[in-house]
Amino acid sequence: MKQLKHLSLSLISFGILSSCQSSEVEDVLDGSLGFDISHIDSSYAPCDDFFMFASAGWIKDNPIPASEARWGSFPILIEENNEKIRGLLDGLLEENTLDGLYQQQLRDFYASAMDSNAVEQAGLSHLQDAIDAIGSWSTKQEMANYLMEAPKAQLAKPFGMYVGADSKDSEAYALYFSQSGLGLPDRDYYFKDDETSEAIRESYKDHLAAIFILLEVENPDDLADEVIDLETRMAEFHMTRRDSRKPELTYNKMPFSELNDLLPFVNWKGMMDNISVSVDSVIVRQPDFMTGLNTLFNEVSIDTWKTYFTWQVINQYADYLSSDFVEANFDFYGKVLQGVDEMKPRWKRSIEKINAGFSEPLGRLFAEHYFSHESRVKVEKMVEDIRSVYRERIEGNEWMSDETKDKALEKLNAFRYKIGYPDNWKDFSSVRIEPDDLLGNRLRLSTFVFEDKMNRLGKPVDKTEWFMGAHIVNAYYSPSFNEIVFPAGILQPPFFNPDADDAVNYGAIGGVIGHEFTHGFDDQGRKYNAFGNLSNWWSEEDSLNFAERTQKVIDFYSGFEPVEGYYVDGELTLGENIADIGGLTLAYHAYQKHIQSTGGRTIKGFTPSQRVFMGWANVWRSHATEEYLRKQVLTDPHSPAQYRVNATMGMLPEFKEAWGCEPDDPLIISEEERAQIW
Repeated sequence: MKQLKHLSLSLISFGILSSCQSSEVEDVLDGSLGFDISHIDSSYAPCDDFFMFASAGWIKDNPIPASEARWGSFPILIEENNEKIRGLLDGLLEENTLDGLYQQQLRDFYASAMDSNAVEQAGLSHLQDAIDAIGSWSTKQEMANYLMEAPKAQLAKPFGMYVGADSKDSEAYALYFSQSGLGLPDRDYYFKDDETSEAIRESYKDHLAAIFILLEVENPDDLADEVIDLETRMAEFHMTRRDSRKPELTYNKMPFSELNDLLPFVNWKGMMDNISVSVDSVIVRQPDFMTGLNTLFNEVSIDTWKTYFTWQVINQYADYLSSDFVEANFDFYGKVLQGVDEMKPRWKRSIEKINAGFSEPLGRLFAEHYFSHESRVKVEKMVEDIRSVYRERIEGNEWMSDETKDKALEKLNAFRYKIGYPDNWKDFSSVRIEPDDLLGNRLRLSTFVFEDKMNRLGKPVDKTEWFMGAHIVNAYYSPSFNEIVFPAGILQPPFFNPDADDAVNYGAIGGVIGHEFTHGFDDQGRKYNAFGNLSNWWSEEDSLNFAERTQKVIDFYSGFEPVEGYYVDGELTLGENIADIGGLTLAYHAYQKHIQSTGGRTIKGFTPSQRVFMGWANVWRSHATEEYLRKQVLTDPHSPAQYRVNATMGMLPEFKEAWGCEPDDPLIISEEERAQIW
């Protein structure tokens, strides 16, 4: 199998493409091309390394800013949207009369985040009672009482607790419990024995000690060791990320009373009474973790637990505390884990804080100013174009039985989509937001969000709900809702430009749309039916055929080494890789149908088909710190950017045809290795 090897950007020679600017050049009419040909580096052949061919010039001219761990199309658009949001928020600060309570709340939340003096003066005041109470424990019963009250008080606990649609009954809400409690990003950080991992753990110990020094406690190094030892034992019970993304492993529905069998240390009945919730059943995503946690609650000393919970309470809200805590937090989680040299300016961090729970009102403010009805209509047409192509490809699929095809088409036809922003906005009017109380605002907002979710138990699922703000640069597929969602934030250049070349738009936002469609049929999405319920609608033979093809994807991506000694996890990234391959395939063929009625022409030396691939490369144009890439391959289900371009295109025979590639070119995958799924 041919490998796409790690490229050292410091050794790259850059050039400007001349061969693609031939006598065939035509001007772009009524709009922009959609990509800058000056970014192209002709020292890379498209069939050898398309990622560098399309983006090396841009990478040379755009070093990663000191405040960022990666830089490219996604973070740049995030920055551009944030600049727009900053202008809107600054405008609210200057207005005497605001249009609605939500604008007043946004103004006051932003003011509280920007008021550094008030934050410094507040110090630990909002957390001091909890810290003092933890420090006074002398018995395990007192710790059990804390755990019973922690959800309502929005205080740290080593397990997750949330309400979402029941995976096997998408019309009903269910109460979920999940593993949590670690200070490092993932269980593997505690066990990998390479030199870098050991250095990270040593830096983590230094960070813990720094926090304990700020808390003015004795023996900070010893306390740091206690926390790491406890978290390491906790990590042993954590389900791996590979397994945690498999719904059949994480759907463990049981009577509420059985929680006591898993973790009897916690007074579950008292906890439910404390938050005024009554349930007959719960879904425990990782039962073995709950059992292991109970063992730790009983075996580990009360003094160690006091140290652990003190650390967890501080870590939960560190970014809302005085500057010494914020800087200590950044030194480890920013510099060490991400490779970021400088902290972002306060206004950017303030917007991040608003996003944590108050994202919908912020998206409302953005959408009212920066998204048009015309853009919504054009994206809707692309969605239906891509659905039509997907329908044809399922019908023509040669490895699926007719019975399974019928079920797949039923699911595809049932897909819903949301574009731009919600039709109805959530009401936050009951939340008290003060202009000089940042952490108080955070706590009150967190309590509102938690109680709002808990109050949904026993009610029909709200299918109008959005799970990210309208300004966010992202998109998603929800298996329980069987829907795809594209916020206004991502429907901006270079992802979508209503005035740009259609081919580039189809390759960019069309590829993203196809990506989300394909998530409904990736290795996990395929396990949900047309109604959003976890249900096996595949024949045994079709499942085996699917597994045979996905194994090729796993094997292929597992060969990539973005950082020395750290390889892409082909299993962890399988769903995203399937979605990339399917998404670009759908976008390409949707555009071919589109130009049957509109016509296509060569522009700047690029054919219509070639420009689709340029649009896709524009989306994933990016480079990152080694620290970021190392964390990505350990924790992120998405492959690094260069493989989302090169590996995806190598899987498509359409790419080979469009660019005139030869079978032995580095990017081209043989028929035996190619995974033709959708």
